[in-house]
Amino acid sequence: NTQYVQLEAVGQDVYIWKNKVIKEDTTLTDKKPFLIYDSLVVNKGVTLNIKEGVTFFMKNAAAVKINGILKAKGTIAAPIIFRGSRFDNIEANIPYDNVPGQWDGITFHSDSYNNSLKNVVVKNTTRGITFSESDASNKKAILKNIIVQNSSEYGLQAVNCNIDVENGLFANSGKYVVSLSGGEYSFLHCTLANYYRWSARQTESLLLNNTYGNKLYPLSKCDFTNSIIFGSVSNEILLKEMSSIPFIYTFRNCLIKATQVSDSHFVNTLWSLYPQFKDLNSGGIYSYNFELQSSSPAIGKADKAYSSLVPLDLKGKSRLGDSVPDIGCYEN
Repeated sequence: NTQYVQLEAVGQDVYIWKNKVIKEDTTLTDKKPFLIYDSLVVNKGVTLNIKEGVTFFMKNAAAVKINGILKAKGTIAAPIIFRGSRFDNIEANIPYDNVPGQWDGITFHSDSYNNSLKNVVVKNTTRGITFSESDASNKKAILKNIIVQNSSEYGLQAVNCNIDVENGLFANSGKYVVSLSGGEYSFLHCTLANYYRWSARQTESLLLNNTYGNKLYPLSKCDFTNSIIFGSVSNEILLKEMSSIPFIYTFRNCLIKATQVSDSHFVNTLWSLYPQFKDLNSGGIYSYNFELQSSSPAIGKADKAYSSLVPLDLKGKSRLGDSVPDIGCYEN
């Protein structure tokens, strides 16, 4: 018998880094992608600058560890991407690009402050972005136009940190998409959406508390404004308060899937109204689009005074053209 087998291989020219340690101030450009084995570590006192269009392909269990400062400045047209390294399908027509748990994630350790991430995508992780226990009087990070999705554990976790987020999409995690324990936080025009289907979900999308482990951490400020918190379980917010220390939070002009609460913590809240996202895995390949359909109840319900602080949405569309902008990270 004579048989013919066609073999096809696709390659890409990359910088290969194994257990890479950044020991002095460094700037990375998009000349070639980076393939990371094991770890990429930024030492304390060192700044890593990443320019627009840079892509990091992370091998199995690889991790990014920031002890110094990370300045990642992408653009809407050329974002900075951290993703898994596989391009094939896990089965049938389901691409690995949609599969969680392929690499460990990004950790900002306790001595790391003044980080800035703009137009950055983090996906396919076990633990998306971790901000370790810090001094909340110092700015830990500013995140603008950030996407964290497809994490087998959590999307973003922070312990006693000071973090500002604008135009953030945190989507599809096995546990919380955002977990905040003590500190000071501001989330403006963000979408937290959890339709994780790789295993059964047993936690809410958002956790706010003032403890971590056996320690108490005052939640001095936590503002969610013009944001969506929704998903596939009946209640998508968990508030865990120890009454002996501060637990201060406000949700303003948000669309939230939860049991309705009538108190000063919730201002102009839309309770459990289906946000009508454009696509929730309609093709069965774990692909999602969290933009809003034209009939979404989130349209025209934002507080414009706060929207003026973030005049463009996650894709660069103006929010100021409408008399009243939309809730969430996308403008319809």
